[in-house]
Amino acid sequence: MGISLVRLRELYERPHIRRLTRYSMVSVISTIVSQGTLFITFGLLRVWSAVPSNVFANAVATVPSYYLNRSWAWGKTGKSHLWREVVPFWGLSFAGMAFSMWTVWIASKWSLQHHYTHMAEALFVNGANFFAFGVLWMVKFLLINKMFHVVPVGGDSGEQLAGVSGMVPEVVRSDGVLSGYSQDTFDDAYGGVAGNMGDPG
Repeated sequence: MGISLVRLRELYERPHIRRLTRYSMVSVISTIVSQGTLFITFGLLRVWSAVPSNVFANAVATVPSYYLNRSWAWGKTGKSHLWREVVPFWGLSFAGMAFSMWTVWIASKWSLQHHYTHMAEALFVNGANFFAFGVLWMVKFLLINKMFHVVPVGGDSGEQLAGVSGMVPEVVRSDGVLSGYSQDTFDDAYGGVAGNMGDPG
């Protein structure tokens, strides 16, 4: 048991495994938000029909998904880059939303054709939304990973300097979490080596 826990801990310490684990947890949160919003707006309150309710639910879930993925799963700090981060993330979300709209439309139409009750239709609609989310889950991870990608430059101290999506450099700690770049942070990470890089010998 102890060996298994140690092994799991070692796996979790790997940056890609940690990112995937945290991305999965963020996905659970965004799924709860999306499913809850959809069931309330369409199933209980009947604010809109199935497809508009689905669009609204996915849009609401995208907000916490972006911030949690960026700051927690990928550990990025500082101001978001509009064209390299915000716009691509929302574009990806709307592409997924289009697929989700199609599955929800099919579920709603099928339910109406079979004369199911509204509550049964609502359950089918939620199921279609969840199905679409599951299909796109790994694809979104790969694309988001490229969007927030950190390219290691190297280093012997276990700390690495990286350029992130064209933004200012940030320090990547050995635990895979980024901290905002500053000279003090860089000196702390490299033990003052940065200040001597230009010195001869």
